[in-house]
Amino acid sequence: MRHHPALRDVHPDHAFAVKDGPKLRNLYDLERELRRLSDGQFKHHVNDAKNDFYNWIYHIVKDEELAMQLAQVQDKKAMANVVERRIKQLEHGTTEKRKAAHKRTITNLKEIAKLPQSKEPVPAVAPLPPLPSDDEIRQRIRGTKPLFEQAVPNDDEFEALLHRKVVEPVAMPEPTTPDPTEPESAPEVTVPETVQKDIQRHMLPYILGLMAGVLMGLVIAKFFI
Repeated sequence: MRHHPALRDVHPDHAFAVKDGPKLRNLYDLERELRRLSDGQFKHHVNDAKNDFYNWIYHIVKDEELAMQLAQVQDKKAMANVVERRIKQLEHGTTEKRKAAHKRTITNLKEIAKLPQSKEPVPAVAPLPPLPSDDEIRQRIRGTKPLFEQAVPNDDEFEALLHRKVVEPVAMPEPTTPDPTEPESAPEVTVPETVQKDIQRHMLPYILGLMAGVLMGLVIAKFFI
């Protein structure tokens, strides 16, 4: 299983196109094809001017460590051996990581199992008080004074309440007689200001209408008389 990212297939658009050969999509294809390449094919990709396998591993596969190793090799067999060792290293590292993670999980579970369990007894829940029987309920009802008996006072309390609620007579003012020697004055009539304003507002249209009627009568008299 290819768990390490460098062991997975690259995108088809980024596959390595071998001269007169197949397209490589992972390190397994590269290691196998290096052992099949002719000298001419290999020299086309690896020479003093360039190293196409280095560029592909560094920029596409993203395995910088393997790319640095391939940059120093110019023999196809030696390069195939370098790629083979790197594949085993990545596979072994991935397997070891899985084993280490599994071992840590087992260890943690064992440590949890060794933890002392609490031996304190669980506190018992206090039982609910028993419900009163029918006889007890009847006795409680009989011992309670009815509401209307509590609200109505007895005769002594009612008489005392009447004495406290006696209303004192109200003092009436003495009547006054008018002096016959003083002349009677007419009561002053005052018109409210709002009434005055209403009269003024309604009188103005009346006066204007009256004047218009007079003018109209003069005009008619002038032309028809």
